[in-house]
Amino acid sequence: MPSIESIWSHSTSLLLSVRGDKEKHPFTVIYPKTVLELQGTTSMFYSGIHISMAISLLILPGVIGGPWDVSYALSFCALNGSSVTIPCTYKYPPKQTVEQVCWYKKENTDLSQSEHFKNRIQYLGDTKNNCTLRINGLTESDAKEKYKFWFKTNQDRYAGIAVTLKITALQVKIRPTTVTEGQSVTLTCTTRTCSLSSPTYIWYKNSLPLSTKLTPGNNTLFFSAVHIADAGRYVCAVEGHEDHLSHAVTLSVRYAPRNTSISVTPPGGDILEGSSVTLTCGCDANPPVHNFTWWTSNMLQGTLQHCSVPRGL
Repeated sequence: MPSIESIWSHSTSLLLSVRGDKEKHPFTVIYPKTVLELQGTTSMFYSGIHISMAISLLILPGVIGGPWDVSYALSFCALNGSSVTIPCTYKYPPKQTVEQVCWYKKENTDLSQSEHFKNRIQYLGDTKNNCTLRINGLTESDAKEKYKFWFKTNQDRYAGIAVTLKITALQVKIRPTTVTEGQSVTLTCTTRTCSLSSPTYIWYKNSLPLSTKLTPGNNTLFFSAVHIADAGRYVCAVEGHEDHLSHAVTLSVRYAPRNTSISVTPPGGDILEGSSVTLTCGCDANPPVHNFTWWTSNMLQGTLQHCSVPRGL
């Protein structure tokens, strides 16, 4: 095997000073705490002859050069219309200074120069080590892009790998879909596609916030014995993004007829024999009652008669 006398690296190339023999060898170079396998092989000539050569390497972010790195999560999930913050840090060799920083999308378009992102992005970082980015007013088309951070020092330049965005919306599901008073029912607030990171959910009934205690990660509203007072229109939101509500769903509670009553028209006292009078039967129920049974009593003979009449006749 050839012996390596010295190593010098700069970004995408490695210069080795070697002594070799007549054989061909693939090279594995031990770089500080990292083993890098070189692409291809090279020819060593006669023993005792000193050779210098440059060999291209397969660069992985944060591997070559050690100090070079850009760190952030590779995927983010956010609500349509809301904002997303991408925490980001970067590093580079000591004694170098950063001259330029940039977040860009595919086709190397600077986000700050893109008409689509105009007035929607905020660079929250600096020219030291922070490269955090915030995108406001997210749209579904933002999920079609891939985003990268790039920076340049007074000696070299470096870029991170791509970040993807997934845009979603909230929705409320009711299980079971049909419920009778006294039964249990669960309302669940979910996202349509990706999962949000540690959200705290907020519930609203008939446009008013519920006093339910908020628990991070708990996305359910549970009624162990639902009451007719629980019926209404429900929506959910995520704390910090209260302006981005789910579509409303209606919780309808079925219950048997109650508060049955009869009204007389015309109202008043005694009714003259031979005049007309209307008796109306009403009650409270869900679903509404469509047929009523009328009973009449003959007090002299002690008999009871009845007939069924559809509502409205």
